[in-house]
Amino acid sequence: MKRCVLIARVSTDRQEQQGLSIEDMQLPRLREYAQENDFIVAKEFPFSESADQKVRNEFLASLDYVKKNEIDAVLVFRVDRITRNYRDASVIEDLIKDNAKEFHFVDRRLVLHKYSESSSWDDWALDVFLAKRDINRLRGYGLATKNTKLKKGEAPGYVPMGYENSGEGRNKTVVVVEEKAEYAKKIFEWYANNDYSARQIVDRLKKDYDFSYSHSSVYNHIRNQFFIGLMYDQQADMHYPHNYDLFIDEDLFYKANARLNASSHTRKKTSSKGTYQGLIKCAECGRTLSPDPKKGKYFYYRCVNKDRPHKIKAPEQAHLDKMIVDILKDIKINDKALGRIRTILERSIESNSYDIAKIKKNLNKQVEEQDTMIKNAVKDRAKYGDDGITMKELQNIRHEATAKKNELMNKLSALARVENDKFDESLSLLELVNKGSELYQLANRDEKREMLKLVFSNFTWDGNSLDFNLLEPFNLMFECKQSKVWLRGKDSNLRPNG
Repeated sequence: MKRCVLIARVSTDRQEQQGLSIEDMQLPRLREYAQENDFIVAKEFPFSESADQKVRNEFLASLDYVKKNEIDAVLVFRVDRITRNYRDASVIEDLIKDNAKEFHFVDRRLVLHKYSESSSWDDWALDVFLAKRDINRLRGYGLATKNTKLKKGEAPGYVPMGYENSGEGRNKTVVVVEEKAEYAKKIFEWYANNDYSARQIVDRLKKDYDFSYSHSSVYNHIRNQFFIGLMYDQQADMHYPHNYDLFIDEDLFYKANARLNASSHTRKKTSSKGTYQGLIKCAECGRTLSPDPKKGKYFYYRCVNKDRPHKIKAPEQAHLDKMIVDILKDIKINDKALGRIRTILERSIESNSYDIAKIKKNLNKQVEEQDTMIKNAVKDRAKYGDDGITMKELQNIRHEATAKKNELMNKLSALARVENDKFDESLSLLELVNKGSELYQLANRDEKREMLKLVFSNFTWDGNSLDFNLLEPFNLMFECKQSKVWLRGKDSNLRPNG
């Protein structure tokens, strides 16, 4: 008998309570399937983990177990219970093709193994594609919901001490909690009147109220403008007025903040998070260069390899900024070249590994098969009566075939809605970076890092030169330029990696 493992996942408490419960739905179905198909269950992996995480520890641990032990198959309820991105899908495909493992998706009755037919791989590719699409929609929906709430003066999530979220659905609001509000007000009073330091406030809260708080939380508490009617959205760097009751007087708030801003212990220090933190490696030892702030405003990036001490000239952040601006200027291309890249992108997307046209053809073929099945059953009934097929059998065939056809048509509709998304997104990105040098100079730290991750990879510094790789489609821009004069004559020491 074959040995298998069961993987059951939810990402939220809401999924656990509304139809995807691990214990009440997923695991019972998987155990039943294992018994029906003569599998021995070697281990079960139930866990709560978002498929959108960059590092999925539980997911990786379960597949590592499958790889290192004598396991023949992995049983999962649905494709979206194990992956919602192409990165994890690739890991699963490697296990199937290189390690001869089977994956059974019980709800779909989809089985993947090394010798599966192309139609099964097409179904897998489509399910991964739609799962990825779903998580993008959820992320966009979450952001839109947050922005709508903020504009309406409603808190989208966390509220500070003294407040709590109350109610459900449309009746959800934020209310003042009297006991906690007393603690919150005391913090402002003690600090504003110069009676206590932050650490002393922490001790006093513990002594008088048995309430635990950190001294850094005291500072954040005093700075939080929610207490004077404003909510801060860090992502948009904007404040929004809210509609909830206030219990901190504005004069008290500003008095506490005046002391906080004047305190030598709480002056804002230069962040150690430079623009290029974690992005550039030392060409000599491979360690990541660390930002070293100097004089409150300058950043130098140094190699701090204590195991292999070596001297390498540290680049200053302003010098690196100039290098990147020069690169982006050289990437900029004319309209004719942009048209050429547009054509290349179209061809590239047409032949991508998740070939949408091929999947559509297969789905249409399956739709025709369901229609043919119904037609043949009707013909048999008309020709032979009950001797050929009974009315009940005809009704069952028509019902099952129609249900299957509707499922296929829904998938075709989903493909029609998203078929051109890849090209539109790539072209927008292409045109954006064609103005990249100007935008980079105006961008803040986070915006610069976002641009760097979109355009470049594998930065290395050897003390004189900055090496890098260009990601698609920006490497195409490089090819559109005359490579013989790429960066010639510049003294910024930039070198695209070969």
